[in-house]
Amino acid sequence: MKLWKRDTKNWTVREVEGEPWPGSDSDGDQCYTNTHFDNEAAAWVSLEAEAKAWLSLATRGLLQAREDVVRREKECAESALALAGVMKAMPSNARA
Repeated sequence: MKLWKRDTKNWTVREVEGEPWPGSDSDGDQCYTNTHFDNEAAAWVSLEAEAKAWLSLATRGLLQAREDVVRREKECAESALALAGVMKAMPSNARA
């Protein structure tokens, strides 16, 4: 049976021979309902949705990483000020 496979390694859609779930395709991959389709258009729509979801996750991860950098920069500045204060207040005979 002709199926259309959503390929997220090469980000394309291609025709394969196979049987619907729980069958396999001509590449030896399992035919899941979200990876193999009866028509090409449905496979492209699914591939587009997958790419959008990946972009959304990657963007969210990047924004979280940027927030983490800002938080860590603030923490470094605060700890440097704390050390400077300790060093200024510490008697010279107490220094290691």
